[in-house]
Amino acid sequence: MADYTHVYAVLEGAWVSSSVWDGEIGQCGLRVGAWPSPTSPDPLAALPIRTCELVTETHDTPDASVFQGFQGTAAGLGTAAWTYPDQLALAASILDFMNAIKGRVSTKFAWNRIKLSPIAPDGKNAAGPTVFSLKTPLVGTDSGQSLPPQNSVALSFVRRIPGRRGRGRMFLPAVGTGSLTPEGQVGGSAMTDYRNAGKGLDTAIKAMGGGTDWEYRLVVTSAASANYVMPAEVRVGNIVDTQRRRRNAIRETFTSDVLT
Repeated sequence: MADYTHVYAVLEGAWVSSSVWDGEIGQCGLRVGAWPSPTSPDPLAALPIRTCELVTETHDTPDASVFQGFQGTAAGLGTAAWTYPDQLALAASILDFMNAIKGRVSTKFAWNRIKLSPIAPDGKNAAGPTVFSLKTPLVGTDSGQSLPPQNSVALSFVRRIPGRRGRGRMFLPAVGTGSLTPEGQVGGSAMTDYRNAGKGLDTAIKAMGGGTDWEYRLVVTSAASANYVMPAEVRVGNIVDTQRRRRNAIRETFTSDVLT
């Protein structure tokens, strides 16, 4: 068995063959923990270290083929967290989120996997992952072109405390140009759709329940941090975000001429 503190969920997709960005992948993630004291949760509590074990099982759902890579255990902590039904519930919540934003995602992009990994106290994967491979890729329905891979809408989960530790972000790829204003900003109705989808995802995670002294919560943290923050609000800005790391990784074609 291995120790872990939370689960990192990654939404994975790719630009389709009809796109100029064919072959580029898009992904974003969120972190979910078994939060202590559900009756009066401390917004800055430390997540308990739990245990999980490596498994290699396959499952089938109406929406996805599943390879289960880990299983939570009780191991002296009462009710076991992250059983397979719990992992299935989180994947279903994420799939609902994907469907909620697909009207803002270009038809040039399709989501295809959800990956869940238990994260050890040192920030590395403790076991797994469990992978939900969608039987039918979830294609966006915005008929406009897709913004480049380095551009995204930042969906923020925030608690107003000093410093950056109270802000977690999901960088959502493949925003369709139909969701932008003529000036290139994120339109008001698109902002509302993204915000509502984020709030719905948080609500669905809370509805997963938990054990006698804990419940599932979306958390803000870095991979190896001992500090966890429970977000208090979700927000979306009207400025398209740029991820310079993705921009620098894209191969560029040039045209040039000799100066005389």
